[in-house]
Amino acid sequence: MAWDPGEAQFRKWLIAKLKQSRWGNYRGESIETLAERLGLHPSVLVDAQAELNDDRKAAGRLPTTLGAPHRRPITRAVAMAEIDLPFAEPVYRDWAEYCRLRDLTESVLLRSLIAVLLLGPSNPRWVGRTWLYHGHVLKLEGYGRCMEEHRKWPWCVQTEIPHGAMRALTMRATALGTTATAMARGMVLELLEGRLTQLFIVPTPTQMWDDENRYWTGKEDA
Repeated sequence: MAWDPGEAQFRKWLIAKLKQSRWGNYRGESIETLAERLGLHPSVLVDAQAELNDDRKAAGRLPTTLGAPHRRPITRAVAMAEIDLPFAEPVYRDWAEYCRLRDLTESVLLRSLIAVLLLGPSNPRWVGRTWLYHGHVLKLEGYGRCMEEHRKWPWCVQTEIPHGAMRALTMRATALGTTATAMARGMVLELLEGRLTQLFIVPTPTQMWDDENRYWTGKEDA
């Protein structure tokens, strides 16, 4: 989003203040609820958290939750579901390079793509059970053997999302006659093939809702 100079300067000042501020975080509070409580737009909190993470990483320090008091123990209020997405090697190479250029972890990027999908009615162009990348079908040669031998697939990406978000993703996939994994695969392709028009970063799974009714599940009219 383009900001005029005055708005951009105020936003920069506000983010700097948020990075230095401390407040109590309620157990299980979503970023939307926190933003409403603080009188802010959620995107400001997301940007402030991302900058805080970058600052601490550059200083060689561990990540911390925006606003949380120092030494506050981090508790997980929402049970998480894990998504494992095995990549075809050529797709993974481009994916890893994208993550490097954006300075994002693979887990955060995959979670962010799923969040983008669930917050709108648009579906990926490709939701098949294979990788269709730049017009070529790419098979996971040797994947079955890896599973039989209980070995880890070398080009697999994992992320966590709340169970409510996982239910929404599964419902969305079922409405299209496909799977949650295929939907995640489709979003990766939307990104790497340049069709994704928006991407907001979701650093932690607790920044997503644990309520499938807050998302587009495929039952609604687009």
